[in-house]
Amino acid sequence: MIQKIIGTIVVAGLILAVYVMFFAKDKDNTNTVEDSQIAFEEPKVSTGVGVATTPNGVEYFTTKDGMALYTFTKDEFNKSNCVGECLKKWPAYYSDELLATDGFGSIVRADGVKQSTYLEKPLYTFFKDEKPGDTKGHGVKGEWYLATFSK
Repeated sequence: MIQKIIGTIVVAGLILAVYVMFFAKDKDNTNTVEDSQIAFEEPKVSTGVGVATTPNGVEYFTTKDGMALYTFTKDEFNKSNCVGECLKKWPAYYSDELLATDGFGSIVRADGVKQSTYLEKPLYTFFKDEKPGDTKGHGVKGEWYLATFSK
């Protein structure tokens, strides 16, 4: 009888150990991807744009060098409203290679500079992004967001 109880306890302990190893999640999220470990796919040279993925699984557009591209909520379709000091922090992005890619186009801004667009929304980079995978501009002032397939 005692051997049967001990055997049951050992089996239950093994099942619990297997469950913890394979199915339990850390409460402190140590198994999640760090912000600096954003997946980046090498872009196709012919498209002029890359795609990266945030730790939450959101795919966003990047330059060919992996720098995040952003949209500005105050812009209008095919019209940039980022001028002056705004452009120093949010440089307009342009690649003539994007013209052959679905959804992408370009505009000529009021200042005469060409700017690429996605679904008629002008695209920008952010001056605080220092390396590929940085997305420091996302959510700034509730007006700047990563350029995604859904925007």
